Amino acid sequence: MHTTTPLTVELTGSSTARHGQYEVNTAKGKTYKDPVCPLARLLIAEGFDPDTLVHVVRDWDGKGPKAVFKRDLRLSYWADHDYVDTNDKSAHRRKYVPFVAGMGVSRASAGSEAPAHPADLEHA
Repeated sequence: MHTTTPLTVELTGSSTARHGQYEVNTAKGKTYKDPVCPLARLLIAEGFDPDTLVHVVRDWDGKGPKAVFKRDLRLSYWADHDYVDTNDKSAHRRKYVPFVAGMGVSRASAGSEAPAHPADLEHA
């Protein structure tokens, strides 16, 4: 069951998503990947409830954060997908497939700054 208060994820730029002390930057990848999905996987690996609703915001005009999407979606939805934009194809959703089963969040799926395994994460 999801909590009544959505978890807020802030987008900064086109490649960084943040929730509290957790941040993912996908700028160093070979293709553009939206950062919300890898952040969702990281949060679940850190023990957040997959049924929690996620409210994604961005400060578009310097007047404070505004909703990016019409609806809040569950953390598990974001974690199960990737949004990828390549040179020959516009942004599209695809099912997330981990590189190595059982290894948790990989460097490639959580951005170049993330450790290879959630147990190696350092908290701020």
